Amino acid sequence: MPKAATFFECEACGAKSPKWMGKCQSCGSWDTLVEVKEKKTAHGKAALSEKSSKLADITSKDFSRTGTGLKEFDRILGGGLVEGATILLGGDPGVGKSTLLLQALGLLGKKYPVLYVSAEESAAQIGSRAKRLNISADNLDILSTTSLENIFDVMAEAKPTAVVIDSIQTIFSEKIPAAPGSLAQIRECAFSLTQFAKNSMVSVFLVGHITKEGLIAGPKALEHIVDVVLYLEGENYRNLKVLRAQKNRFGTINEIALFDMTEEGLKEVTNPSEVLLKDRLVGEPGSAIGVSIEGTTPLLFEIQALLSPSAFGYAKRMSVGFDRNRMQLLTAVIERTSRLTLGDKDLFVNVVGGVPINDPGLDLPLSFSVLSSLKGKPLPGDAVAFGEVGLLGEVRATSYPLKRIKEAQALGFKTVILPRSDFERVDFKEKSPGLQPVSSLKEAFQVFFG
Repeated sequence: MPKAATFFECEACGAKSPKWMGKCQSCGSWDTLVEVKEKKTAHGKAALSEKSSKLADITSKDFSRTGTGLKEFDRILGGGLVEGATILLGGDPGVGKSTLLLQALGLLGKKYPVLYVSAEESAAQIGSRAKRLNISADNLDILSTTSLENIFDVMAEAKPTAVVIDSIQTIFSEKIPAAPGSLAQIRECAFSLTQFAKNSMVSVFLVGHITKEGLIAGPKALEHIVDVVLYLEGENYRNLKVLRAQKNRFGTINEIALFDMTEEGLKEVTNPSEVLLKDRLVGEPGSAIGVSIEGTTPLLFEIQALLSPSAFGYAKRMSVGFDRNRMQLLTAVIERTSRLTLGDKDLFVNVVGGVPINDPGLDLPLSFSVLSSLKGKPLPGDAVAFGEVGLLGEVRATSYPLKRIKEAQALGFKTVILPRSDFERVDFKEKSPGLQPVSSLKEAFQVFFG
């Protein structure tokens, strides 16, 4: 007879304990241990076993993909939905996760049977939103429930091509003696839905909310279970939303797509670089244009820097969209290279558009914007730059230099400041007289500031 083992699991970090304690010994959280019963097979052996296969005997398989109708969404997924894939969409409450998935299912529902499961809203609320978004699909079914077993019964009857679970934090299984939203419930429900997706070849979307610490509630336990992890980012007072691929077993990661939040839902931004540079002021000091690579997509960003005399003995260093620690390192390199003092001035850096970026290729344009603000001399309006800056002031190579150059030239920029090592490996340097390679930050500053 199978025996039930009882243990206590922390809802915050997932650590297990043989007995209940007020404080988790792993993460230090109070009153987070909940009782979990786990069934074991006789003698501790698994009920089923799998045999290994020789690598040479395994035949490769091309995954069939289904387009949702949202081109940018399909690009982030790697070309469309893969049969049997489980996709986790995370983001802050109210950022537009439900709207995006309802739009995708509305387009899919014109050709295939799809199911939208809402555990947070009633069917009437979903219908009202669909009407506002002008979504009408004969094959789109709406289910309002929090029971995992009920969801499986409906899916077995409807046989949908794609399913949305909104959200995974509010789904519970009757087999797990834990409260909805607990780590045990979230992990068990996500695992069961993933297994169903694999066995039935159904694409399953799981909506996950972000906690105050910036993690998918769980915390992050779902990322290891699912095939694809997407984040929808954006501030509440901005219409621009960023969809970012954090993990993708069927495509590249760190790809981003931009959407514009309107009254009719999320609209795809087909030319994000043009949108990000739309309202820039040409001829003002403290502004530089940089070319970044997000995944495999080149994007142009305006980087603004503002220097002002410090009112206190300690100079402030603040940044929006750019890593603050890296900005401080670059400030020290700029001081050493230019022989100018920045320690008595407050520095504020802003990447216009509200899109957080981590590409080191924006080190060089950031340095240009800081020195431009310091000297009060604007950069040419048709100039862009990219390149990583080392602590010794050297300008290092970046990824995809050819894509960066082509994106800049497509938008009308004639002068491109780039690392010399990148210049030597681009294919069409003879046809582009506007390319100006530099080896050091000192050499780069001489191009515009003498």
